[in-house]
Amino acid sequence: MKAKKILVLVKAYPERSKSYGSSVCTAGITKEGKWIRIYPIRLERYDSNHEVIKKWSWIEAYVEKSNEKLNRIESYKVNENTIKLIDDTLTKTSSNLKIWYNRNNIIFPKFLNKSIEELEQLKKDQKMSLGLIKPKNFEFYLKKPIEEIEVKEQKLIQTTLHGRKIKTPDEIGNHFAYKFKCSDENCKGHNMICEDWEIRESFRKWRKIYQNKKELEEKLFYKYQTFMENRDLYFIMGTTNPYNKWVIIGLYYPPKRKNKSLLDF
Repeated sequence: MKAKKILVLVKAYPERSKSYGSSVCTAGITKEGKWIRIYPIRLERYDSNHEVIKKWSWIEAYVEKSNEKLNRIESYKVNENTIKLIDDTLTKTSSNLKIWYNRNNIIFPKFLNKSIEELEQLKKDQKMSLGLIKPKNFEFYLKKPIEEIEVKEQKLIQTTLHGRKIKTPDEIGNHFAYKFKCSDENCKGHNMICEDWEIRESFRKWRKIYQNKKELEEKLFYKYQTFMENRDLYFIMGTTNPYNKWVIIGLYYPPKRKNKSLLDF
């Protein structure tokens, strides 16, 4: 195993695993400027009673190349016990424009792709499975009526490596999606599910606050459509295992800057 410094950009919604209990697949970029996917990380590493790993945290961990069947070049197995939080500067309040500048300065010069079509070609040629695109004409929607979206509340208890007991996460299906076109003029349009933790966590929390389904739906559409229209929205893309299909795994939405460069804050 080799130590790597990783900037965490995406945390997948926790899922039940027979091998690892409740686990979180994490994606980010390394200090060397490469995409990376690390797994498994038990849910407790994101629990508030621990040294919390947030999006935009710099961590250090020992990793080794994964033996997964898809052979995605970014996939690594991580030794969870070696994970250390080394810098949380970029996790600070998102209203701080300097924070947005520093985030943009890291990801836009090197990691922005032209289109899903370009990512598909990179997947075929290089086994790439992570990327960043700029959508246009995007439309957030639900894959099924909101009253039919079920949440399987998990009341089971799992014991952590340290002997502490925690609840397993609620199970929420992939019911949230976007229709969009890439910035490439030749794009014919895409329709993809969004697996971003933030959306599912919003639904999980808000369904208890907004008992009226119409109110709940309006709240979701305000945050993930109306609000995003007033931001500079980007999709962090990843391929699924075992189907190797592109889905949206994360949302990145810095504030819009009129008549200024993305890096000019």
